Amino acid sequence: MRALLWCSIAAATALRLAVLLAGPDLDTDAYGHAMVGRFFLDTPADLRIHWVWLPLWHVVHAAVAAAGGALDHARLLNVALGVLSPLLLARLLRRSSGDEVLAVTSGALLALWPLGVGLGQSGQPEPLFQVLLLAALVAWEEDRPAATGLLLALAALCRYEAWVLLPVLLALALRRGGARRALAWGIPGLAVATWCLVHGQVTGEFLWFLRANREFAREASRALGFPWGPEPRFWVMALWYPLIRPSADLLVFAPLPFLGLLEAWRRRERHLPTSLLASGLALLLFLSYGWVQRLNLGLHRHFYALVPLYATLSALGLLALLRRFELLRRRERWLLPGVLLTFFLARTAPVARWNVDQHSRAFPSARAAAAVLRGASLTGRDRIVCDLSSTEQIGNLPWGLLVRRPAAALRPEEAARMAPGGRVFVVARPRDVEGLRGDAQVRYEDHEQVVLELLRPPAGW
Repeated sequence: MRALLWCSIAAATALRLAVLLAGPDLDTDAYGHAMVGRFFLDTPADLRIHWVWLPLWHVVHAAVAAAGGALDHARLLNVALGVLSPLLLARLLRRSSGDEVLAVTSGALLALWPLGVGLGQSGQPEPLFQVLLLAALVAWEEDRPAATGLLLALAALCRYEAWVLLPVLLALALRRGGARRALAWGIPGLAVATWCLVHGQVTGEFLWFLRANREFAREASRALGFPWGPEPRFWVMALWYPLIRPSADLLVFAPLPFLGLLEAWRRRERHLPTSLLASGLALLLFLSYGWVQRLNLGLHRHFYALVPLYATLSALGLLALLRRFELLRRRERWLLPGVLLTFFLARTAPVARWNVDQHSRAFPSARAAAAVLRGASLTGRDRIVCDLSSTEQIGNLPWGLLVRRPAAALRPEEAARMAPGGRVFVVARPRDVEGLRGDAQVRYEDHEQVVLELLRPPAGW
């Protein structure tokens, strides 16, 4: 049975790598996280660079940048993390239920879940958060409260969803008893309190990031509208994460998680881990309430933390269906692999093909500009003024050569002092560099961006 899990993980990993190699990240927020990571190297004490985001993923990006990497290297890290999540889920279920078939099937469905193919190779923090959450639940079920608390503290510095899990762990700790289990919620509680206190010292407002996020989300909702039109719809928004989003991934398999929920209720004597169900329900309520109140944007990637629960319920529903008709017992060797192969071919592979197509056509201007800079044989004496984060990350432009100056405000005499004995390149929108064109060679230009190489000092330097 475990070979089935590893085959599913291998297939999903190959698809994620194919999407990654097809082209740059599609999500503009991923570029924002990568840039904050680079800024963190210069000003680690300035919390304002994190905006409304939490710092852990930016620390990861900073480490990637310090090692000479860029966004694509963080994407590769997320592909590696995607190997861990199914193994952690299988371990969690194996311990709690003793059902090896359920553990393997749940892990395999988590690996093959369509959302995981597209998001599992992105430079977003959701894959890391999913791993931290599952590792914390495994530690809790194995009665390691200190490890649970440390993992959940990291998760709480990665995504706000982890904050709602603190009362869940408190309730579970009170139910089990024992003072040592207070570490499971006390350590992450301390991490959250510290973040708020430090924020209060820097910004003058302990919860500034929550207020700013609310204001941003509501303004963005008014500007961007909703997937179905310009106005909100309460019931659609309320059912978005519980029903609509998972059904979009599963299509004909959509009844499975709800069959699994009924089966979980029926076989309470061999229940799923309480920590998985309680945390999943808390996350579901948190996300749904936030979407209805327009405190978040109802993004598909928010569902990523819920995929382990839905994969488990889907596996439980599938196995209950097969066992009810005694199909699994008679044809166990090929029936379950056949169902998973059908899921892979019907749902996972088509989503991967769509993502490969989208990534292969993403950011053509940034790719072309980055190729020009990579081919310029840059040396340590050269400098680059780059206004465009997409080009900086796609080209993995060396951090030490970058000059943080708005191109529109750059004056020729400033540029002359940037690179004594070297060259100065400017990457910006065409309208922002009109004052520099007279003394520069255009190395690349289209309607979105231009790459200039300043060739000689103008008269009067």
